[in-house]
Amino acid sequence: MYHKLTNPAIKAGADIRYADAEYQKRLNKMGARAVTLGDVIIFREDATTSDVLEEVFHFWQNHRRKFSDYGHNEREVLCEIEAKQYLLSVTEKYHIPIIEKEETEEWLKKYQNQMKEMKERGEWNEPNQ
Repeated sequence: MYHKLTNPAIKAGADIRYADAEYQKRLNKMGARAVTLGDVIIFREDATTSDVLEEVFHFWQNHRRKFSDYGHNEREVLCEIEAKQYLLSVTEKYHIPIIEKEETEEWLKKYQNQMKEMKERGEWNEPNQ
């Protein structure tokens, strides 16, 4: 599945797995078809091109320690925003279906709003503050 997209990550240390029954349940609860946990990427069998691209992108973020100077919540939001922006930038290259593009746009807005709300509540901490 999607070897052209995943092979570079595998060569860099990614451990790519298909979800077993337990992870199927976890992913279903999360409303997700895939998840990246450090160097491990877990896919449901119905993962889309967008799912694969996004989770491999998250692997590279983790591999490069992207936003590691932020707290957990801030890092998660920043990584999601960057990943969604990346997906939108490659929709034509990877022929991402319009429904997946629209879903990505919705999630991007949600994460941008989450960042804005965290900042308004004083819950957003910049590094070294």
